[in-house]
Amino acid sequence: MSATLIGQPLARIDGRLKVTGRATFAAEFARPGLAYGALIQTAIANGRVANIDISAAKSAPGVIAILTRENAPRFKPYPDSLSKAGVPGESRVPLQDDEIHYAGQHLGVVVAESFEQATYAVSLVRMTYQTQPPVVTLDDERLQKNATFPEKFAGREELQVKRGDVDAGLATAAHKIDVVYSTPIENHNPIETYSTTGEWEAPDRVLIHECTRGIKQLQRVVANAFGLPQDNVRIICPFIGGAFGSKGFQWSHTLLAAAAAKLVQRPVKLTLTRPQMFDSAGQRARTEQRFSMGAGKDGKLVALRHATTTHSSPTHEYTESCGNMSRMLYSCPNVEVSHRLVRLNLTTPCPMRAPGETPGVFALECALDEMAHEVGIDPVEFRLRNYAEI
Repeated sequence: MSATLIGQPLARIDGRLKVTGRATFAAEFARPGLAYGALIQTAIANGRVANIDISAAKSAPGVIAILTRENAPRFKPYPDSLSKAGVPGESRVPLQDDEIHYAGQHLGVVVAESFEQATYAVSLVRMTYQTQPPVVTLDDERLQKNATFPEKFAGREELQVKRGDVDAGLATAAHKIDVVYSTPIENHNPIETYSTTGEWEAPDRVLIHECTRGIKQLQRVVANAFGLPQDNVRIICPFIGGAFGSKGFQWSHTLLAAAAAKLVQRPVKLTLTRPQMFDSAGQRARTEQRFSMGAGKDGKLVALRHATTTHSSPTHEYTESCGNMSRMLYSCPNVEVSHRLVRLNLTTPCPMRAPGETPGVFALECALDEMAHEVGIDPVEFRLRNYAEI
């Protein structure tokens, strides 16, 4: 007996709740005695905080407390498995020093009786900085001596791959191209912005309402940071309003909400604004991809070199693995794939919908089109001639 799901109606369990507005998302949990947090962020991209003047903000209407590096808890570092090179997400806990690595970095939280009061009080905080020139573009000459060539993506896929002799293949190719493609930074920006509500049920027990795809991972992060048994950390997330990659990892607002709640001994809700989604919770990194490609008179590839330059933040290594499909999608005896990583004063990138493959295949297919034009055959026919047998 055989069965198929094609064409069969399936009940979507959460459908009725969502279309009737009865699905409760992270920002919609209203706990008794709830207070509201708003982020204090840096206005520079590189340097140090010399002084934070919170005197005016403290006396603003409705303000309960202000969390900064001066009164923040001494968080324990993220677990090694989550902070090692190449693993997505932030690798350093917040508010442990005065160093600034990118614009928008979180420097504290104002807690008030309402979101509007907290937001207004943030505008009264005054910063004094010791500034350094930021590095924000891939072609900055200061980057050249510090560029690295990571070996693996997230500890799995090889990032530096050679097969055959690309230089020899190019030397004998009847047709060649040498082209560069670039892709910009892309931000996830799901409909639901990040929101965390931290509530201490006991001195050693915390409840967190969070929009996350990684409940168990976040439980480990919070437990480790506050020195708690994992069973004493509850993460609740019944629904997610879009993620696209960014909600699977640890970001500083989660620990800040929990720390603020501990400071004021009340539940605290910290919800990111739409502008803060651009600098607080990952992004797809900018890429520059160079293809050197050669083909014979018969239209078959003889050499393919795909060299990617991309970026991470000064504090963590994450590589957009653009060359993964170039290793295997088309038949070619001589292939070289490389990834060069530079550190920019931008927030740490993270996976976003087909990480690496989206910008990488875009560039690869553009190069195939240009190679087909150089050879003088139809682009579809060119792909068929270079079809890779499995």
